[in-house]
Amino acid sequence: MKRLVFLALVMAGIALGSFWAAWEAAREASPPVMPQEADAVARFDATRRDALAGDREARVRLGDLLRQGLGAPRDVKEAAKWYREALRQGSAEAQSRLGRMMVAGEGMPIDYIRAAELFRAAAQAGSREARFELGRLYYHGRGVTHDYGRAIELFRQAAEQGHSGAQFLMGGMIEEGWGMKEDATEAYKWYTLAARDPAGLRALDSKFDPEEARRRLRSRLSRFEVERGEELARDWRPKP
Repeated sequence: MKRLVFLALVMAGIALGSFWAAWEAAREASPPVMPQEADAVARFDATRRDALAGDREARVRLGDLLRQGLGAPRDVKEAAKWYREALRQGSAEAQSRLGRMMVAGEGMPIDYIRAAELFRAAAQAGSREARFELGRLYYHGRGVTHDYGRAIELFRQAAEQGHSGAQFLMGGMIEEGWGMKEDATEAYKWYTLAARDPAGLRALDSKFDPEEARRRLRSRLSRFEVERGEELARDWRPKP
């Protein structure tokens, strides 16, 4: 029963509102503090120069800095402009960023259908972030047909590419046998991998706690099984 409750909490954590609406609400409640450090301003200025010169990756980075308000005032509309410039140059990262903004209604109306189109194109280009985000849309049936099987497959792909949020979800799904064979040792492996990126997980959802999940599994696994899970994590390599 406890494990079923845990998985329910984990899957609830991928709700679009818990990921982005709460994040946006918190930022609206507290005006962003503008970093005045010279290195932040210098980094922004250098990135902007490269973006103006036509560097695709710099345009994505400039959009990120503008969304976060790093080195310059936060400006999500200007960020979206630079993402679109990078998108016209074929950037999968820009596609994914714009899709996330559309899901959150960040500086633009919420548009799940268009976001799904962007995520799908970026996922086909190999973006792990886009695969994770598209999986969330399939899980909730927003902008796409509701399809748990497709969502699980996308989460698996993103996890195998090294997306920490997807790795944590893989641990939960394998632990419970949700859409795949139950395997506590394999679940321990995925939780161990997810634990390598605590900051990234906290940015997604506070309920994503791989260390707690690992402690829970250690209470029912043998020493050999725990060591095997850790060995699998050490030997794991991301797929392209």
